[in-house]
Amino acid sequence: MTAILERRHRLADRVFASRSRAMPTPCSNCRTAKPARSCRVSLASGRCSECISRNVKCDLVVTEKDWQKVDDKESQLRSQLSEARRIRDEAFAREERLMKELQFLESRKEEMARRELASIEELEKLEAEERAVAEASRHAAEAPASLGWPSLDDPQVWAEFLNVDGNPPLSPGTLSGS
Repeated sequence: MTAILERRHRLADRVFASRSRAMPTPCSNCRTAKPARSCRVSLASGRCSECISRNVKCDLVVTEKDWQKVDDKESQLRSQLSEARRIRDEAFAREERLMKELQFLESRKEEMARRELASIEELEKLEAEERAVAEASRHAAEAPASLGWPSLDDPQVWAEFLNVDGNPPLSPGTLSGS
């Protein structure tokens, strides 16, 4: 064993045997050791005998530098948390806006579909009416011929009807040629 190591062990033994005080809450090194160590601190140095013996930092006495590190880390984490919350709130607001836009577009699509369907139905109705009129005209044009009536498109029929002099016939029999 080296001289420095011997001196360290002697100091640790003196701290343990002298007016050292057993700590109700051991330092992290003594607390995590297997088997558990007796954490006895020297009031003069603020370090426990086990940490002196092993030449490790004893965290029983907290320095201003240690407090500053913890305070700085806490401040950094709170700042990051605040930023994360701000980003989350912005994302939530954007999500809400996008949802409203989608709802508007969906209602617009529904209205457009209703208008298109109404337009199609109106066109179908107009086409049906046009077909009915065309069918009626075709039947009307065919009816006089099928009944033996003269066609109104024939100039001879008009000439006979008007008696060539432009006057209507005097009797119904003159139109048929009898």
